[in-house]
Amino acid sequence: EDQWSIINTEGRWAREVWGRRKNGEEFPAWMAMSALRDGQGQVTHYIGSFSDLSNAKAAESRIQWLSHFDTVTGLPNRTLLKDRTTQSISMVQRSGEPLSLLMVGFDQFKRMTDTYGPQTSDNLLSEMGRRLSAAVRAQDTVARMGDKEFVLLLPGTPTTGAAHLAGELLTKL
Repeated sequence: EDQWSIINTEGRWAREVWGRRKNGEEFPAWMAMSALRDGQGQVTHYIGSFSDLSNAKAAESRIQWLSHFDTVTGLPNRTLLKDRTTQSISMVQRSGEPLSLLMVGFDQFKRMTDTYGPQTSDNLLSEMGRRLSAAVRAQDTVARMGDKEFVLLLPGTPTTGAAHLAGELLTKL
């Protein structure tokens, strides 16, 4: 009723809506309707257009993901780490809890890449990211900072806990 009221008073209506394919699958769409009037201002016809936004929404989602996550490891990137660090600092300042940051780097990474190739290096980085992520709690963040550097953001972790985790990581990596 609102849609038709707007079309008849303003002459057009456009919104993002959900469509349904023949197989029952829902998809995002853009729908626009316009009223055509004769010389006396009476509505004679309506013109509508309907556009599938699935590809555009998928591209938008991919761009959003790429802006916050590393493509090799799937871990948060520098941008998302900065945001989470800011949030964590605010949280621990209010609560008085400790906050630890660990930086983990790869020695001789360039030499390894030159020797074994970029695909092997990417596989190694992915595995390193998985092992680091498996070693921390759900509230912690493991991010990839650069070619061979990872950062672990550990809210609520005192230095003794961070030192213990660093020792475990040496074994796991």
